[in-house]
Amino acid sequence: MITFSLGVGNIVTIHDIAKQLGINSSTVSRALSGRAGVSEELRAKILARAEELGYRPNLMARYLRQQSSNVIGLVMDEEFNWYISTLAQGVQSAAKELGFSVMIWNAPEIENQKAGLELFEQLRLAGVILASSYVSNRNPYLKSSLPTVCINRTEVHDTINFVHDDEHGAVLGILHLISLGHKRIGFINGPSDWSPSISRYRGVKHALSSAGLDFDEALYACGDWFRDSAYREAIRMLSLPDRPTAIFAANDLMAVGVYQAARELGLDIPHELSVLGYNDDPLCTYLVPELTTIDLANKDIGYQAAKTLFSQFTENTESCGPTAVKGELIVRGSTHQAPRSI
Repeated sequence: MITFSLGVGNIVTIHDIAKQLGINSSTVSRALSGRAGVSEELRAKILARAEELGYRPNLMARYLRQQSSNVIGLVMDEEFNWYISTLAQGVQSAAKELGFSVMIWNAPEIENQKAGLELFEQLRLAGVILASSYVSNRNPYLKSSLPTVCINRTEVHDTINFVHDDEHGAVLGILHLISLGHKRIGFINGPSDWSPSISRYRGVKHALSSAGLDFDEALYACGDWFRDSAYREAIRMLSLPDRPTAIFAANDLMAVGVYQAARELGLDIPHELSVLGYNDDPLCTYLVPELTTIDLANKDIGYQAAKTLFSQFTENTESCGPTAVKGELIVRGSTHQAPRSI
């Protein structure tokens, strides 16, 4: 992974090395880049002096001179967090296999994302991955002249796009709860106008219907992806005369709010209330009991996206449209057989 930092101090250049050795800068450049036209004795002398002075090559200048590079760009739409970390790990893993490096540009604002794309184009990177944290039809349209693969960007229709199969993930989770005997299942979703919320809602209804269970509107609510909203809705649901024996929170942070509500009401997790999350955030294993959840397969999506990008400029393959990547149920200690009676 390539990062750039700005600091104070003198930067050693090939001109400094040439001046100290009393030779031409072009000779130093050829020696450092491994090109012909320099004797082995002089090359060794130049390399030794460069090491002594702490010389580091100017990567930006090198990319601008080359017609192509062994670096790909990754443009993200939010600050560094666990989601970006796992996705970037997948991208970097695929890149490493083929001898490539990854340059990451994080920018929530669309104008800054465009600036990142322009920089990558100026540096003539081999290709770019445009990634969004969540699928959204409201993402501004971005397009690059470089070979491109997208992640969760439904606004891009003329390139390859990898997306989370949130409906499938919700089905997995609800069927798991049903297999444990739960029939009264609460569902705390994300904001209703978000694509993941819409997909997970469809998944929940489909799973309940396939098991012959009704979707009870009293056991449904929309939160805002954060703990407090889920806490309030969980308190409401768990205070009903015919309360749910399980609650599915549409992300792990909201599941923390359900834990808080259960604790406040004196309900034991998982024996009196099963709790299911979504995302497989690292916080899952810090909860007591550890949270059963749906793994989004972020690392796998990053890996597949990068491998597909490489195939575009190494094998000249072309394809378009979305590719849904299915998540996986991770069973931990927060789900249990439904209680016989409440």
